[in-house]
Amino acid sequence: MGRIRLRPGTARRNTSPVDPRPPIIDPDVAPRDAIHVALTWLAEIYEGATVIRSKQALRWTRGTAQLELHFQSSTYSRREIGAWAHLRVQVLDPGFGRWRARNPNLTWRTGPLVHSSGTLPPSVVLYGDGAGSRRLDDLPAFIGTDVLPLLETFASPARLASDYDLGAMSVFSCIEWSAYKDDIDAARLLLTRHVDGAHPALRARLDQARAAGLPAPGTPIANDIDWWGPTLERLGILAPGEPLPGTAGPDVAIRNESSRIAAILSEFGHVVDVQAD
Repeated sequence: MGRIRLRPGTARRNTSPVDPRPPIIDPDVAPRDAIHVALTWLAEIYEGATVIRSKQALRWTRGTAQLELHFQSSTYSRREIGAWAHLRVQVLDPGFGRWRARNPNLTWRTGPLVHSSGTLPPSVVLYGDGAGSRRLDDLPAFIGTDVLPLLETFASPARLASDYDLGAMSVFSCIEWSAYKDDIDAARLLLTRHVDGAHPALRARLDQARAAGLPAPGTPIANDIDWWGPTLERLGILAPGEPLPGTAGPDVAIRNESSRIAAILSEFGHVVDVQAD
C-alpha cells in the first residue's frame, strides 16, 4: 500500500494515498476493534502518523505540538448491527501543560490541551448503515484537507495568530499558548482579531472580568470569560486598565433564544430550565 510522505515541517493539502482502498470490516468485529482497524489502515497510509490505541486516535507531531484525530464510538454502535465513530481534532503540547502546572499564578487552566475542534460531523461508518455518514475511503481526503493543515497553523505563534479560525472554541487557549512560547506580539494579535468588531456586550464582559480579577479557587465556572479576562493581564498581553484593542461592533440586540431552545428540547424530554448567558 502506498504511503503519503510528509517532509519535515510540511503538511500536504488534498493528498491521497497511492492505494486508498479501505479495509472491509466484518460485522462480527467489536466496534472498538473496528476503530483500531481503521486507525491502523490510516497509519499505514500516512508516514509519521502514530496510533494511540488508549485514546482511539491518530497522532502527528511537529516540534512540541501534537495533532490528534480522535475516533469516538457512537452510543448506537453494536456488534453485528453497525459501528460508527464521531471525529474530533485536538492539538496538545506537553510542555505547555508542564508550564501551566509550574505557573498557577498566571493561568487557571491545567493540562496540555491547546485546541479542540469539538465533534466534526458527519460520523464515520465502519460497517452497517452508511446513510448520512462518511465512508472510510472519504477519510484520506478529509485528513489531507481539514486535519493536517493544522500542523502548519501551529508551526509558530505568529502563524497561529494570522491563520487561526476565530470561530473555533479555543481562541483564549491559543492566546495563552502563544504567551507560553514567549511571543506576546502574536498573543496580542490573536486577541485583537478576536475582539475587533465584537459585540459591545462581549467587550464589556471582558473588561468587567479584568477589573474583578481571577475568581477564588473553587469558584464554579459560569462563564470562561470571567477567568480569561484577568488572565490576559497576568500573562502581560494587556497592561492593567489598558483598553481592549480594536473597536466594538454594532450594538445590535442579542436575541434571547431560551424559549425557542426549550421548545426544541422539550421534544426529547422534560425541560426544567434553559439559561442563556
